[in-house]
Amino acid sequence: MTPVIVSPAAEADLNSITDFYLAEAGIEIAAAFLSAWDRCVDHLSAFPASGSPRLAESLEISGLRVWPVKGFPQLALYHQTAQSLTVQRVLHSARDLPFALRDSI
Repeated sequence: MTPVIVSPAAEADLNSITDFYLAEAGIEIAAAFLSAWDRCVDHLSAFPASGSPRLAESLEISGLRVWPVKGFPQLALYHQTAQSLTVQRVLHSARDLPFALRDSI
């Protein structure tokens, strides 16, 4: 298993997403999101190369990979090294990702 590190920016994203679901959809949906996030992290830990590199190619950000948070419209954007995997951001799939990532990765 590969250790998964969550960057401060990704932690802030997760807090905002959870707050949004709590306010707009209730505790059950917020809890479901957090469970889906845990499954996402478990998957990436077991299969770190499974994320798509397509966004990295189009944005010219070397090593960036993307994996969905299943059942929700969020994407985990991460970099993998030989020793670990770092989640850089967790963003809504409908966002302008190049704009959102321009200063954060």
